[in-house]
Amino acid sequence: RRSRAPTRAPRAASDSKPLDGFRDRARACLRRAMSLSGAMCSVMMYSNLALGATNNVTLEFSTPHGIAPDGVLLCATALDHRFDRSTFVVNALEEGGSQFLAGVSQTVAGATDADLLSVRAFSGATTWNHRPVETGVAADVLGLDARYAETYARRRYDDMTQDAAGNALDGVFQDPAWQTDAATRAAAADAVVAALDDAATDTARAVLLKQLEELNRPTGNCALLTGSWYKNTRYELTFSAPNPDSSTDGSGIGEELGWWMAPVTYEAPGSLEPPGAGGVEASRVS
Repeated sequence: RRSRAPTRAPRAASDSKPLDGFRDRARACLRRAMSLSGAMCSVMMYSNLALGATNNVTLEFSTPHGIAPDGVLLCATALDHRFDRSTFVVNALEEGGSQFLAGVSQTVAGATDADLLSVRAFSGATTWNHRPVETGVAADVLGLDARYAETYARRRYDDMTQDAAGNALDGVFQDPAWQTDAATRAAAADAVVAALDDAATDTARAVLLKQLEELNRPTGNCALLTGSWYKNTRYELTFSAPNPDSSTDGSGIGEELGWWMAPVTYEAPGSLEPPGAGGVEASRVS
């Protein structure tokens, strides 16, 4: 839910064309169900509204009638609402059913990629050389869209005030932020590199390389959920993420929390490497 109305005029249609694919399918997650062209997203439950606390969030959404998306881009809209792959954790997913009839529910056993890949909806992530859950900011995903990337400029966000359904885009486009300073990150990276030199097995080296990769990732307000999603299907997603550390207007974090989502499709890169191989470029997003 948004607490502020857009203050800028929408960009002319010719200028916003690279984003049409996202704008047409995007939906805001409201406290009540919203339906348009078969797509819907609503917040069902928050477990904790304390500032900075870990909040178990349950969202209900449906995929488009005619398209089975390869991923779901989910962005928090409260100011400075940030998380990374260690703090955004998928706990459960229900596929199908309705608010009155249960669908196929799967509890995620843990926070590892293997745990998520055991869930049917996330099982196709490696096909696209993505992990089931990637975190970052909206620009990380929009930058993979061919039309958008041709004219990429961060300032374009300034005039993006609404999606095709008329939902305000306030808070969707935020900047990444580091949790520690550069010196601390460099020291941590040096420690991992030193351990890498002493690693005795390929498995040990792979674990350390993953640690090094995560050390060089800032936090963001978006999560990209990749897998094998069905079209025209209801999903109930439960995940945990930290609340923002502060409230912007003193009205309470419950009034500021909000979520925006867009189903996305991928295009496989022109590579001869097998899916999921190290070093293969990630699939393009549209």
